Amino acid sequence: MADNTDASKNAGWKVFALSLLFWLPTLSGVISRAIKQSNWFGDYQAVACAAEKHLAGQPMYDVNLACPDMHAAMYIYHPWVAQAFAYPLAELGQRGLMMIYAPLFVLAVLSLLWIMIGRGGTGARHRRAWFGAFITGSAIYWGNVAVVLHAFIGVAATILRRWPIVLVFAIALAMIVKPLFATFAMVFLLARWPLWKRIGYAVLTILLGLAPAAYLFWQGGPYAEQWTELVTYVIYEDRPGEAFLGWMSVLGATMDSTAVKVGYLGYGVVMTLAGLTLAEGLELNDDDRALLGLSLGILVNPRLMSQDYWLLGPGLIAMASVLSARAPGAGKWVMRALLWLCVLVLVGNLADLADYTGRIVTFGLALTVLGAALWTVMSRHTKVSAVWSAVLAPAPQR
Repeated sequence: MADNTDASKNAGWKVFALSLLFWLPTLSGVISRAIKQSNWFGDYQAVACAAEKHLAGQPMYDVNLACPDMHAAMYIYHPWVAQAFAYPLAELGQRGLMMIYAPLFVLAVLSLLWIMIGRGGTGARHRRAWFGAFITGSAIYWGNVAVVLHAFIGVAATILRRWPIVLVFAIALAMIVKPLFATFAMVFLLARWPLWKRIGYAVLTILLGLAPAAYLFWQGGPYAEQWTELVTYVIYEDRPGEAFLGWMSVLGATMDSTAVKVGYLGYGVVMTLAGLTLAEGLELNDDDRALLGLSLGILVNPRLMSQDYWLLGPGLIAMASVLSARAPGAGKWVMRALLWLCVLVLVGNLADLADYTGRIVTFGLALTVLGAALWTVMSRHTKVSAVWSAVLAPAPQR
């Protein structure tokens, strides 16, 4: 008995040690930045610098944005974001504002780690830890405001059943900063609700989130033009990211063409149908549906950057775990695909090949989701009619 206990403990430690390997990109990036004493929180400083420019009545949209004693990145968010930071900045100054933001950012990172590997749920924690390979050090040391927003959305998704309105406001708030956060409305579409309620919550969220941008364009003025020009340059030319737009850039497509836009719309529809098929066909519980919605919300985002991957893993692992329980053969295939894709992105991030491996892996993850959905449709255990009956008339929440 003692030998079995010792063997179990040793096996557990081996699994734990292997799981830590997937966090090497995070640890090496943060440690390297600390040793070199390089600049931290460059993205936050972009917002803080833009707020300073707003208070001084100077342009905030500038490719070469600069403020004294700051190493700011380019500011590409809605003007309301800088204006919101300007009010406390006027009272507290840059140092005081940083003293508020830094603890908030740390709390956000801890919340995301809790969702990724800390909380219970479907799927082993060591498997969820595989997706730590996507989190590079820059996702932390840049201090990107998107990390705080991901944390807010992630926590709100975990309480969706009790307080769905919290997720509505979390996504809408995030969309003010980055309208592409609208893809997280996928969580509502996969919920165990009547179809009208799913669509209603998704539409309400998107309308609330787009309202500030719509108001800016309706009002007109220099900010509307400057913001549009800079965002268009960053998304289509400078940094198309590692998802759909990144795939199109590899193919040499004209990024703002009608063909690319129609192609993205088709991709979004197909991924949504795949998500519905998996949620209903595998009879996922409420928590797993919310997590899968977060995962697909990330994959459907057309422009993924290093700070956007925090919530990717739990939903995919939950889906693969439920699939494994129903069909061990298919589940093993999906789980192995997820593992090897995480290994590929781990190698890419450590070898500084993320510009290539990131796009390959996100495409591979999309294909894995579609493959799992296709199996669900073709499986003898699941009838297509039953899937869509569940969408139209869902079972009671559990």
